[in-house]
Amino acid sequence: MHIKVISPSHLSALPSNISIKFSRLLSWTRTLKMRSFMHAGLIRSFFAFFFFTASLLFAQNKFTLSGFVTDAHSEEKLAGVNIIVENTDWGAATNQQGYYALTLPVGSYTLSYRYMGYETVKKEVALARNRTLNITLSQEILKGDQVSVTAEKPDHNIKSTEISIEKLDIQQVERIPVIMGETDIMKTIQLLPGITSTSEGNSGYIVRGSGFDQNLILMDGMPIYYSSHMQGLYSVFNSDAVDGLTVYKGGTPARFGGRGASVLDVRMRESGFEQYRAGFSLGLITSKFFIEAPVIADKLSVFVAGRSTRLGLGYQYDQYNSGNSDNTSGGKDGAKGESSGDKSGNSDYTFFDPYERWYDINAKVIYKINDNNRIFLSGYYGQDYAITVGPTDWGNKAASFRWNHNFSQKLISNTSLIYSEYYTHNVSFGGLYVFRSGIKTSSFKQDLLWVPNDKHGVHFGFQSEYQDFNHGGLEDTSQDDAGKFMPPMQGLESALYIENDQKITHRLSAHYGLRWSFYHQLGPGDRFVYDEASNEPISSEYFAENTDVMASYNVLEPRLTMTYLLDENSSVKTSFNRNAQYLRLMSLGGQIQWYDIWMPTTNNIPPMITNQVAAGYFRNFADHQFKLSGEVYYKWMTDAADFEDGLHNYLVDNLEAY
Repeated sequence: MHIKVISPSHLSALPSNISIKFSRLLSWTRTLKMRSFMHAGLIRSFFAFFFFTASLLFAQNKFTLSGFVTDAHSEEKLAGVNIIVENTDWGAATNQQGYYALTLPVGSYTLSYRYMGYETVKKEVALARNRTLNITLSQEILKGDQVSVTAEKPDHNIKSTEISIEKLDIQQVERIPVIMGETDIMKTIQLLPGITSTSEGNSGYIVRGSGFDQNLILMDGMPIYYSSHMQGLYSVFNSDAVDGLTVYKGGTPARFGGRGASVLDVRMRESGFEQYRAGFSLGLITSKFFIEAPVIADKLSVFVAGRSTRLGLGYQYDQYNSGNSDNTSGGKDGAKGESSGDKSGNSDYTFFDPYERWYDINAKVIYKINDNNRIFLSGYYGQDYAITVGPTDWGNKAASFRWNHNFSQKLISNTSLIYSEYYTHNVSFGGLYVFRSGIKTSSFKQDLLWVPNDKHGVHFGFQSEYQDFNHGGLEDTSQDDAGKFMPPMQGLESALYIENDQKITHRLSAHYGLRWSFYHQLGPGDRFVYDEASNEPISSEYFAENTDVMASYNVLEPRLTMTYLLDENSSVKTSFNRNAQYLRLMSLGGQIQWYDIWMPTTNNIPPMITNQVAAGYFRNFADHQFKLSGEVYYKWMTDAADFEDGLHNYLVDNLEAY
C-alpha cells in the first residue's frame, strides 16, 4: 500500500455534467386520464411510443461541437486541454490525440480553452447544428512569482478512470536533483510510489515486486530492450529529446501488452513549423545539443538531439590528467573517486574507466501532407564502449514510421512500422575470440480511435511483431568457421484489442477492454523434449521453413477499471489486469550487465501470466489544492521462469532446458 500527497495548481475546478430530467414531461403524462374503452396493452404501447418519440425529438435539439486543439507554434496536438462551457455545468478535455467533443442543446455559449503554460482562448459559439471548431493555443511567458499549473482538471484524479498511473512532463523531471548535472528519467520514476531501483545508483527498476524484465519501455512507440548507459548508471533517455512520460503500474489499457508489470511510455519532443531553435549545454558527464528546424514552413519540420561523454568536462579532465587520448589512466576504483592517478600526482580522481564512453542521438521528422494526413519519422541510436572481458561495445537502434490519418473528426487512424535492435559485441584481449549477441524486432501496428460522443472514447486495432534472437556466438578468429554458436530462435507476437473509456452516469465511469494475444515460435530450428533431471534432450523434431510453427499460444487478457464518485471531492477506484508475457530476460548479472539474453516462449517455456487487482481511495482538500490517494493491490503470476542457479555461461548446449 502506498500513500501520496501532492499540491497542484490553483486552477478552478470544472463542474460536473448535469443530468437532464424529464420531470415536467412525466408530470404531464401522469395527468392523462385513462379511457375505459382502451385496452391496457394499447395504452402501454402508446406511452412507450410517446416516450420514444419524445426522446428522439429532444435528441434532435442537441448537437455536437468537436475539434482538435493544437500548439500554435509546432502544430502539435495537445492532450489534456480543458474546455469549459462558461456559466454551465458542462465541460470536456482533449484526449491523447488532442481531440474533444461536446454534446450540447441548441443555443449560444462561451467556451474557454485552458492548458498549462498556454494563453487561455475564449470562443463565442452559436450551436444549431453539428459543428467543427479547431483551436490553436499560444504559449505564454510567466513573469513574477512562480505559479504552479497543471494540464488536467484539478479534480481529474477524482473523476478519471486512471488508477496506478503516473504522468510526468519534462519540466517536472528537470526539477528533480540529478547526478553530476545529468537529468535522468529512470532515476526520477524510481521516486514514484510502488517503484524501486534494482540496485543503488542503477537505472533499472522494479514495479510492485515484479522482475525488471517485466517492464515494457517505449520511446515514441519503439521498444527499448536495454535502457541504460554506463552499465546502468544513466538511462538512454536524453531529457532534451523528451516531452513527457506515462508510467502504467496497473490499470493498463488494452492497447499495451507484452510485459507483466508495467509500461513506461516516453513521448519524444517535436519541432515546430515556424521558428528555428537550438541549444547546447556543457556538463561533467555529457555535452548535449538540440536543433529544431522548420525546413519547409507549415510542411516539414526536423528535430535532432544528441549527447556524448567525449565532449563532457569529466572526459576532458581524464584526458588532461592521463596525458593520452585513450583514457588509459584510472580504473574501477577511480570511477569512485579513489584512483591512484599517475605517478606525478596530477590526478587522484577519474570520471570514467579506461576505454569507457557513450553517446546517443534522437531524431524526429514531421511531414504535414494536409490537414488530415501527417507522417512521423522517429529514430534513436545509442552506443556504449567499455573494457569488460576485453574491449566491448553495445547499444540500441530503433526507428519508426507513423502515418496519422483523420477519417473524420470522430475517427482517427495511426498506422506504424517499427524496428528495434539491441546488440552486444566483445573482442577478447589479444583479439583471439569475438562474441556477438542481440535481439531484433520488426513490428506493424494499426490503431484506431473512435469518439462517437463525449461519453465514449474507443480504441481498437491490432499489432504484430516479428522477433529474431541471437543468443550468442563466440568466434575463434584463428581458424575458419571455428567457435561456439548458439542456434538462433524466431517468434511472432500478435494481438487484437478493443477498449472503451465510458462515463456511465454522473457518479460511475469505467474503462474496460479486451486484448487477445498470440505467440508463435517459428522455424527454422529444432523442437526438443528434455529430461528434467539431466537437462538432456530425449527427442527432437526439425522445422526447416521460416513459416513453420514450432509452438503456439494464445491468451485472453481482460482489462477493467471503475471509478465511483462518492462526492465532488472523493472517489473510490478498482481495477483488474491480466497480462501475458512471451519474453523473458535472462541475466548473469555481475560486472557484465550488458550481457542479457531475451528468451522467447517455446514448447518448453510457456508464457508468463500476471494478474493484478487494485483498489484505491482518492480525496481532494481545500478546493483541490491538496490531493491524497492510497492504493492496495494483489498480484499473482503463473509460469514465471529464470535460469537455474549455478549457470555462469550462456554458451552451453540446451540453453532452453536450464
